[in-house]
Amino acid sequence: LFHEFLGLYIQHSVVTCKAYGGVYLTGGLLDALYEKGLFNFDQVEQMINQPYVESIAENLKNTSIIYLDDTYLALYGLQKYLETAGQDA
Repeated sequence: LFHEFLGLYIQHSVVTCKAYGGVYLTGGLLDALYEKGLFNFDQVEQMINQPYVESIAENLKNTSIIYLDDTYLALYGLQKYLETAGQDA
C-alpha cells in the first residue's frame, strides 16, 4: 500500500507543480526499505503512470525518478545557505 500511495503522491506532485524535470527521493523510510530489499519501484512507477490525457501521460513517462542514498543531503543545502547568508545583503 505504501508504494501505491507514494506513486500517486509523486504523480499528483509532478502534474500539479509541473516538475517534469525530475523527482528526487531520499529519506529514512526509503533508506530502510532499500536496505532490506523491500522497496518496489515497479509498483511505484505503475501508480505514477496511470491513464491520463496523452500529453500528460507522455510527460509523466519521461520524468526521471531518482533515489539518492545520501543521508545528509538536506543538510548540504542548509550548510550552503549558512555559508552564504548575509552576502547578498
